[in-house]
Amino acid sequence: MISILKSKVQKNFALAFCVINKEGKVVFASPAWQALDVQQQERTIQAPTYEFVCWSNHYYQKIAFEEEGHTQIYLVPADDYFQVLQENEKLKVEIAETKQKINTFIQKSPYPLLVVNKEDGKIIFANQLLLDLFKIPLAAFYKGLFFKQLFSLEQAEQLLQKIYAEKNIDSYTLQISIAEKTRWLIVRAFHFELESLKGFIVSFVDISEIKEKEIQIMELNEEIHAQNEELRQTNDVLHSLYEAVDRSYKEIRDSLISGQRIQKLITQAFKLGDYLPREHFFHILKPHSYVSGDFFWLQRKGDFLYIAVGDATGHGVSGGLLATTFSVLLSQFFNTVQTPDQIHIALSSVHNAFLTSFLNSATEINVDGADLFVVALPLNGQKFFYYTAAHAKAILKDPFLLPAKYSVLRGEKYPVGFYVEGQTLPSYRTYRVEFSENTTLFLFTDGIPDMINAAGKKLGIKGFIKLLESWGEIPILELESRLLEAINNNYQPEGHQNDDIQVVGIQLPLNL
Repeated sequence: MISILKSKVQKNFALAFCVINKEGKVVFASPAWQALDVQQQERTIQAPTYEFVCWSNHYYQKIAFEEEGHTQIYLVPADDYFQVLQENEKLKVEIAETKQKINTFIQKSPYPLLVVNKEDGKIIFANQLLLDLFKIPLAAFYKGLFFKQLFSLEQAEQLLQKIYAEKNIDSYTLQISIAEKTRWLIVRAFHFELESLKGFIVSFVDISEIKEKEIQIMELNEEIHAQNEELRQTNDVLHSLYEAVDRSYKEIRDSLISGQRIQKLITQAFKLGDYLPREHFFHILKPHSYVSGDFFWLQRKGDFLYIAVGDATGHGVSGGLLATTFSVLLSQFFNTVQTPDQIHIALSSVHNAFLTSFLNSATEINVDGADLFVVALPLNGQKFFYYTAAHAKAILKDPFLLPAKYSVLRGEKYPVGFYVEGQTLPSYRTYRVEFSENTTLFLFTDGIPDMINAAGKKLGIKGFIKLLESWGEIPILELESRLLEAINNNYQPEGHQNDDIQVVGIQLPLNL
């Protein structure tokens, strides 16, 4: 038991956990574990790793790993986490069903009908009667059709001004040319505003024959009034459906925010500020959708600080689950590293453990895993460090490096968790790098080089280096501000972020 308590893996005695020896006997148990009854303890021990278990109407996630011949089992509180997963799947189904109902309702409408997004004027729903009326191919609608494309520019502007000014239009006669033939249409429009969508519903009645046969106008006016009332009812139904979609959107957003809090709780132990002065580093992490597939891990052993920057497959909830898994595996297998030139051993152990846990006999290929860059930095002022990498890169800025100040550090080309049946991959290796005074090391995930500016151009590794070169010699904290400004203003058009973004900058050497 003494050797177990001296383990390098930090233990939280507030959690329910126990330690089992090779013979399957519990040799250590936290007070919270002892509070469980025997049946709860046995069922937890038998449950698969990372499985959810429920006790007293609360959910916990089992996390287990081996260390020095013993198996450690933890029960991590996961009520919010489990609820996020359950509600997320439920809400996805509800939103899909609601959208299908909206589309079905419009398609079954007896009138040419469309729904327009006020923000950009794009037609988001239209039935076949509308497409037939304006002679629009279905393929053109799917590519993206805007309200102004249905009319001449002048007519479109006049009609939009009328809709915005009057909110609801009961009857407006419009004369246009469709397929080189003059048509008269009666236009009705109803304006709506929801939190997630603002726009208007527009219907058309072709009265070309009425214009040509004035004798029928009186009879058709009565029909028009009846249709107008039906369209008012249509607006009420559509408004209700949009409100349902809006509520679903809010619930998904709230669930993701809860998942974000859980991930921050798990990763709050890994802070560079606990080991380095603030003027020596910066750390930027911008999740794509609340929960991040990018992750950060570090641990000090002796005179070296070991740092890992990783990018798990995907983002959002699925990426966050994988990111948490790899952080746990790194903590589990880091005890295999005795000296900094052996960090590839931990990387190989994480790779093998992941494949053992997630693959089965039927798996022929697996691409889910993580890009990972692990570096061992000396804290005693020495001017060298070690690194190992799995499908990840880093940038070193050394003022005395020739012919250029910047070099790209690379490792093996396949990520952790990559597997192809029958193929033997090269082993991970540890590399030693020497550097000069005032050197800066940049660790990052592919969210940085994959950023796209407003012109649709990807930044890339070379573009990232040119961006750093353009700022010259500035302090590390000012460099952080410049980089954040570039990310927010130049490489996220209209606020869109296409992936998780993470970058760490460290000023070397370190003498702490």
